[in-house]
Amino acid sequence: MGDPQKKAKPSVVQRALVAHLANLRQGSANTKNRGEVSGGGKKPWQQKGTGRARAGDNRSPLWTGGGVIFGPKPRKYTNYMPRKERLLAMRMVLGEKQAENKVKIMGPIKTSGKTKEMVKVLAEAGISGKILVIMDPANQLALRAARNIKQLVAKDSSSVNIFDLLNCDHILAEENAWQQLEGALK
Repeated sequence: MGDPQKKAKPSVVQRALVAHLANLRQGSANTKNRGEVSGGGKKPWQQKGTGRARAGDNRSPLWTGGGVIFGPKPRKYTNYMPRKERLLAMRMVLGEKQAENKVKIMGPIKTSGKTKEMVKVLAEAGISGKILVIMDPANQLALRAARNIKQLVAKDSSSVNIFDLLNCDHILAEENAWQQLEGALK
């Protein structure tokens, strides 16, 4: 037959990404309909005899200052996906990146919090393009040094998500953080 993970891959990874992006949405867009707009209440002119079109309210959606027809209302965009499936999707993406030799694991990144030092670390690693740097949460200086570099996303091992993994060309990880990430994905 074949590897069941390979068959499931496109749908599981795609569903995990869609769920992640949907869960980021606020859903706070709001408009007022004709009953919520302030004003109105009085018939602008009599029903018959003026030659004008009949009107019952100056807050009609047809009028300037009137309500909005079928406008957006606050709603939830949350999209639930089982934990095991989310972890499977992340394992699949990480496995694919490793198969393509796009993952580099190194010892602890030592910097004094300067961006210049982080650029030097990246040059020594020999990677370019969009880079995801996975660090130990305790290494706050390295996280600070990395946050001002274009096309680089620095995350601690506990906050890596499917979007970060799919959106990068290369992954650079501290050994300790990589082990924490692998432990979390089991």
